[in-house]
Amino acid sequence: MNMVYGNLVCGLKLSDRFACVGFFPDGYGREAITYALTRFFRKNACAREKLVTQSWKMRFAKSKGRRPCNITLTIPAAALELPCGTAQIRLTVDANGIEIRHFLLLDSASRRTDPFVWA
Repeated sequence: MNMVYGNLVCGLKLSDRFACVGFFPDGYGREAITYALTRFFRKNACAREKLVTQSWKMRFAKSKGRRPCNITLTIPAAALELPCGTAQIRLTVDANGIEIRHFLLLDSASRRTDPFVWA
């Protein structure tokens, strides 16, 4: 999937080793989480602007400026249209685009994760 901000285009993809960890209600599989993530980045203009411009800056940077940047976003799960409390997304921004590496969903009551993992 491509993210567009103004006239800048940047790729968005899931890592080959993408992992979903956390408390998932019944009926929410890996496909639903993937759909929620791509929909969030499509709809959220602020996150899209910052990530796309950062990726484009890395394309023209020299030496240390071209190193990949690891970012962790902590947002309410409602922003992803998920029913639980808090979501944490770990991603890597580099000159090629944005790669989603890890997704963690925390329950609002316990703030602990269920040991169920999709690898």
